[in-house]
Amino acid sequence: MLEKPGLTQDDDLAIKSTLTKEYLELHQWDVCLNFCQQQVSQARLQNNTLAEATFYKHIGNTYYFIPQKQNAIAYWKKCIAIAEPNNYYTLLEPCYNNVGVISYEEADYNTAEKYFIKAIDLGKRNNDTSSADFTMHYRLLATTYNAENKLDKAEKIFQS
Repeated sequence: MLEKPGLTQDDDLAIKSTLTKEYLELHQWDVCLNFCQQQVSQARLQNNTLAEATFYKHIGNTYYFIPQKQNAIAYWKKCIAIAEPNNYYTLLEPCYNNVGVISYEEADYNTAEKYFIKAIDLGKRNNDTSSADFTMHYRLLATTYNAENKLDKAEKIFQS
């Protein structure tokens, strides 16, 4: 499919992202990381910030599954650093959520809260308020409030 003539940048990115997801499902961590690093290098040469940010997100996801969570956060933050100024909102939302999850797991509740709120705001901006992911952002925020003993804030979310 990638060798098909006349492939648009968007189609190329979609196919390569699907390939990356297949590597993850097959637990081909090293293959996935190598492929994604190659795509980052190629994206930089082509000045394709969307592809670069996308593959940073995929690298972060791969490190999460290995698990090397600090590496995952580092790559999600690289994605965020590119995606924020370029308004790549659909990339930002899962990265914010993912950083929030690891922050929660490490009991860094202030950071977790900040990132879950950002994910919620982006879900609204992306008009994604009926998705399971959007609901998950709220549940994770409420769980964070519960862990911080901010029960009034948690209760408002859980009852919504």
